[in-house]
Amino acid sequence: MAPDDEILEQLKVVSKRNSLPAQFLRGIVFGIGSVIGIAFLVYLLLPALEKLPVVGQLLEEEVAPPIQETADTKLPSALQQQSNSTNTTTPSTTSNSTISGSSKIKADYYSVVLPAGWNLSLKENNQGIQLSRLTAESDDFASHTDDAADGPFTPIYYDSGAVITIHVTEPADSGEHGQVFEEKEVDVDGETALWHQFSEPSTFSGVQYDVHFDHAGRSYLIQFAAADSVTDAEVIFNTILDSFEFVD
Repeated sequence: MAPDDEILEQLKVVSKRNSLPAQFLRGIVFGIGSVIGIAFLVYLLLPALEKLPVVGQLLEEEVAPPIQETADTKLPSALQQQSNSTNTTTPSTTSNSTISGSSKIKADYYSVVLPAGWNLSLKENNQGIQLSRLTAESDDFASHTDDAADGPFTPIYYDSGAVITIHVTEPADSGEHGQVFEEKEVDVDGETALWHQFSEPSTFSGVQYDVHFDHAGRSYLIQFAAADSVTDAEVIFNTILDSFEFVD
């Protein structure tokens, strides 16, 4: 190749290298490399930078808030979601109230989750053998008795809704049941309890359940009654039992 041709060929190569597309590609590669390099350098130096008074304060004020905001809005914890769905209520020693939302009721000796909208009555520190008595009724609960009826019992009719009563006493017998339809052992927060579906002689309509057990030198009796129209009465009762926890 002639010297002039060789010089011309080299000039063409240089021209290609200095063309706009080539410069553009080199700029992209340089930019990406710079970003990666700076990010890696900041990553290595961040622990040391946080210790510097001015820089550390800048990181805390300018960098931390956006990160925290993202965590709060994009990554809500399961605990926060659970807290929003079940409230915790600590009634006074003697109280009457309506439960707002599905609430965990904390009494002196136990806590229990009761359905929303139920009317609550709680009496604690009673005199005598009775230590605590909680009664909760669904908002549609109604019952009546027939005082004019003949016979050894006054008939009781559960007309609508459901009611639950939790007794805590000094050690005591659970008492006799009427007609027992089912009896079984269940676990209530680690204690073996005796569960019944039964009907008292005085009950002329409605369904009844109870469970009794001892814990820490005290006797517990949980009674539940509902109208025949409450087809999921047993499910409601067992769900409340599952939520029962001792607090001592």
